[in-house]
Amino acid sequence: MLDSIKKISCFDYTCGFLNNKCQSAIILWLGFRPFNANELKLLIDDFSGEEVMANLDQLKLAGIIEPVPNKEEKWNLSESGWELHELILNVAIWGYHQMNDLEGKENNLIIEPDKAASMGELVRYRDEFMKKYLGI
Repeated sequence: MLDSIKKISCFDYTCGFLNNKCQSAIILWLGFRPFNANELKLLIDDFSGEEVMANLDQLKLAGIIEPVPNKEEKWNLSESGWELHELILNVAIWGYHQMNDLEGKENNLIIEPDKAASMGELVRYRDEFMKKYLGI
């Protein structure tokens, strides 16, 4: 893996995570709170369960996510995962504002869900916000 990383630029390496919609979705959701694989599969419904699991493995190998100690099967962002989460979120919000400005539309306030939101509330947030504004 290290040999293949050395053959690309740092920018291209970062863009690999940004361009992978499944990985970006995992990173964004784990920025709200820890989830287990089944919860992530429910929230990221544009990808199969196998794709979500494979991307979880890739993100773990990259050091982006880590298991939550003493929480069975839960995943959380690592320190570098939090940095990538902020980057993805800021890039998406920037794009949202730019596209609205170009179309002469007003920018709505973007509000993250509450940390204690139920899975049903998170699914509604996914459908009303994540898919609409982030394409995830």
